[in-house]
Amino acid sequence: CSKQGLAAALAAAGEDFAWAPKTWVLPAELEEVLSFCERHPRHTLVYKPSDAGMGDAVFLFMGRADAERKIGMMRGSAAIAQKYIERPLLVDGRKCDLRLYVALVVPTPGSEWHAFLFQEGLVRICADRYAEPSRSTLHQASVHLTN
Repeated sequence: CSKQGLAAALAAAGEDFAWAPKTWVLPAELEEVLSFCERHPRHTLVYKPSDAGMGDAVFLFMGRADAERKIGMMRGSAAIAQKYIERPLLVDGRKCDLRLYVALVVPTPGSEWHAFLFQEGLVRICADRYAEPSRSTLHQASVHLTN
């Protein structure tokens, strides 16, 4: 499932998933992202291209002008923008994340979902100690990106 596909599926579910940060599908929802950035200039967002992995072309931005400049450089490429998690999980002062693999099965339409958690997963940890995102730290990928 692509980043855009997951974002679209979560939006189509019509529920508020507290575990998933607010996500916009780009370029279709670019105006909504820019409007959010204008209303909340101190909130950090992360841009993740759909056709890349391992942190390639991922960047943080803050405020409308920064969003317009950085997203504009991507020339309308398929991507998502997400609110940056404000209080990330830290291990020894470094941001980390867990990648767990779950299979969701709905045997028949309208029946209950069944979830199967795979026994193996990943823990990814940033190379450098965490610092809250600010205009002076947005470019420090080794602080903010676990890829």
